[in-house]
Amino acid sequence: MTTYSVKAINNSNNNFKIYMFQTSPDLAEVGFLATAWQVSEFKIPKDGGFVTFDWSVDYGVQWSATKEVEPGVIITQGAAPTPMDLGPGGDNYTDFSFADDTPHFTGLKSEGTDGSAFISTMGADPIIPSNTFAFGLTVADKLAFAAPAQNGLLLTMTPKVIYWITAGDTIVNNEVLAANIGTAKEQFKFQGGLNNAEIILDINNVWGEPQYSAAPF
Repeated sequence: MTTYSVKAINNSNNNFKIYMFQTSPDLAEVGFLATAWQVSEFKIPKDGGFVTFDWSVDYGVQWSATKEVEPGVIITQGAAPTPMDLGPGGDNYTDFSFADDTPHFTGLKSEGTDGSAFISTMGADPIIPSNTFAFGLTVADKLAFAAPAQNGLLLTMTPKVIYWITAGDTIVNNEVLAANIGTAKEQFKFQGGLNNAEIILDINNVWGEPQYSAAPF
């Protein structure tokens, strides 16, 4: 399994929360919004404080008792993520049920195309109450994308993600982000087996170009 790490150094004149998020054009097309995926536990001190984020690329789905998915909303976690195997022949399909007044995903199965995850609400009995739940796609057991749950749909999630980093005064895990992040942000382009990066936020609150390596910094 591929693992990644990012070391972010705060050389600005401000104490900042530093966080990572992901974007994916394919997920945006089906109504998913990005969330604050990895967030520093506290503000990283100016003048050289740093935080390191580590993760592996494993996917999952989760449901949440969150009625609205819009910028500023914090997606509460209704249950632990359900792992999904998006590889060839992997278990990548599940149904969402509200039977016996209990929300849950039913047994995983290998169905649909490789490289995608599927949540089906088709034929739900009883019908899932509207404006009650949200569905999310997790990466490394942390929420990365969320969308409102609807009845009668086969929700297809094909993650082609791009990793980003930014900073802010206040942000929490699972907070839905605006489409246009207001502060400076920088994209990571991991390639050629260089899965580790170091990046610096300078005194002008601008991120420098990531420096890549084959081993963590």
